[in-house]
Amino acid sequence: MHRRQVQRIAFAWFLSVGVAARANAAPDVKACIAAHADGQVLRTQKRLLGARQQFLACAIDSCPDLVRKDCTQFLADVSASMPTLVLAAVDNGERDLTRVSVELDGHPLTSVLDGSALALDPGEHRVTFRAPDGRVREYRIVARENEKGRRLVAHFESANAKSGTARPLSVPPLAYALGGVGVLALGSFTYFGLRGRSTEECAPSCSRSEVDSMRTQYLAADISLAVGAAALGAATYVFFSQRAQQRTEASQTARVQLRPPRNGRGLSLEARLDF
Repeated sequence: MHRRQVQRIAFAWFLSVGVAARANAAPDVKACIAAHADGQVLRTQKRLLGARQQFLACAIDSCPDLVRKDCTQFLADVSASMPTLVLAAVDNGERDLTRVSVELDGHPLTSVLDGSALALDPGEHRVTFRAPDGRVREYRIVARENEKGRRLVAHFESANAKSGTARPLSVPPLAYALGGVGVLALGSFTYFGLRGRSTEECAPSCSRSEVDSMRTQYLAADISLAVGAAALGAATYVFFSQRAQQRTEASQTARVQLRPPRNGRGLSLEARLDF
């Protein structure tokens, strides 16, 4: 406790003794002296809200001039050093919410958020916001002396936030690759199918080489169709299961290759997936 504060409290005590010794001392004078002393003790303990109430009580006109002068000065000092907090609540669209009650350290502080600055004692505090539907947001803060207008905002999602804004699905890279394989294979199926169909026009006088070519083209079309269906089915599975997100993208490849068959006739389609 500072020396000057000790002197003030001692002065208040002696003054109260002197006043009490007088039989006709007014009760309100005793209350002024008690508030003068109690306010200084609370101020020393950093309980500024309580100190302010005491100094308000002894700064009134009915108090002795010396007491009233001290309390008026103490009240100004406490008000200047008392931290204030501006509370707000918003939804996911940053729209202000006013029907939100707030508790400070488990005790009711306000039932509506109107933008007013609220005073509190310095130190650590727990601030709890409660929405009308029961949702709670809790914050721990450290209020500092002389800190004015500190803004604390609680964020609440609007009631239709989940239903109104669906989270988009991310497409795994492997699903793109498999889809590309499927599309390419179906294109190959169409190409070889049409080639085989055109070769059939030589019937019934087709040569041996034309028959072999037709069979090769139809075989390539069948293989392409099977690969395309398998690739598209796999792409659909990967897309919905999101399994590709747990794999390394660099280790996932899909490749389609057209190359001559070993017998040297027609073309063959090869599909390869590496994981």
